[in-house]
Amino acid sequence: MLTNLEEMFGYCHSLEYLNFNVLDTSKVRNMDRLFYNCFSLKSLEISNINTSSLISMENIFYNCSSLTSLDLSNFNTYNVKYMSFVFEHCSSLKSVNLSGFDVDNVIYINSMFKDCSSLISLDLSSFVFNQADLSSLFRNCISMTSIKFSTKYKIADNINEMFYNCSSLITVDLYNFDFGLVTEMNSLFYGCISLISLDLSYIDTYSLVTMESMFNGCYSLTSLNLKHWITSSVISMDSMFYDCISLISLDLSYFNSSLVANMKNLFQNCLKLISINLINFQTTLVTTMESMFSGCTSLLSLNLSNFDTSQVTNMESMFFNCKKITSLDL
Repeated sequence: MLTNLEEMFGYCHSLEYLNFNVLDTSKVRNMDRLFYNCFSLKSLEISNINTSSLISMENIFYNCSSLTSLDLSNFNTYNVKYMSFVFEHCSSLKSVNLSGFDVDNVIYINSMFKDCSSLISLDLSSFVFNQADLSSLFRNCISMTSIKFSTKYKIADNINEMFYNCSSLITVDLYNFDFGLVTEMNSLFYGCISLISLDLSYIDTYSLVTMESMFNGCYSLTSLNLKHWITSSVISMDSMFYDCISLISLDLSYFNSSLVANMKNLFQNCLKLISINLINFQTTLVTTMESMFSGCTSLLSLNLSNFDTSQVTNMESMFFNCKKITSLDL
């Protein structure tokens, strides 16, 4: 009786076609790396296999870079706990049917679609996350324009780099996500150069500790709503808005920065930024403000009279190339 198929076809570099439906997989618990590095595989019959006992399927299709479509709608994933890297480096995959997936019990689903550079859209409406690790989930999905999430309540505990370099993503709706357990949002939207508007005012951030490079490289972003964010536990804002070259104004008056130690590159190269409201910023613990406003070439005035810089040791290039600024209140 089959119970373990780990790496069964791993590194079968020349394999082009496989009918996998003929095996009795009803008792199989492990399919990790089943087709690992089968980079010549173009056709795979797998739609009718029995996965009712499956617990782990990490890296199952890793680097199957010749596959263009997969129908996994009949996969029973109710018992699965581990789904990390399932389609990583499936660079030719354009269509994947996951309509039957149940991820209620999944703990790790990080990097599931990482480097799926040909995927244009995803329907994840059947996915209801429950305290899952979603880090790097769509990292480098450079062709992805839309993702359909479930309207049901979803809980995440790690979202670092979740949309990293999704350079074609136009819009994203995280409304039904619960991020109350999330402590890090580092590089969450890094390199999302096509995003124009983001309303994240509804997100729970009361556990948040770091948000480094969160919007770094969001070149097209003109509207950003972070109202009601609770940032009282945040210690680092390093490069948070770096290269947000289209932002014209930012109101961060509601941010609590009392524990922040790192504000390096916070607004660097925000070329069109004319005004920033930092009136309630608390900087008592900040040690570095290096390049904080560097390259803000459109900034006209700044009121930093509330800043306490007694602990700051590095202000290198803090206002470098702020060539239009006429009023600076320190």
